[in-house]
Amino acid sequence: AGFRSDLYGLGAILYSLLAGRPPASGDSIDELIRAKRQDFDLPIPGAPDQLADLVRWLLSPDPADRPGSYRLVFTCLAPAAVAEPLR
Repeated sequence: AGFRSDLYGLGAILYSLLAGRPPASGDSIDELIRAKRQDFDLPIPGAPDQLADLVRWLLSPDPADRPGSYRLVFTCLAPAAVAEPLR
């Protein structure tokens, strides 16, 4: 998956910071892998919609569905850097 694996990792870190919990969990490695492969809509209360959409995009189960470049991610993140503080 190359750099898109890094993007998933970034999405997981951002989700954890924003939601206060990891994006997937399980009692075993098999459960965790199954949870990561699900395509689900993760709620991120209090996060701006644009940032929440980016995080969900970064966490797409299929690497081909994640952003195509780091530059694109930076472009999407830049507006969040000047947004209102999270509630």
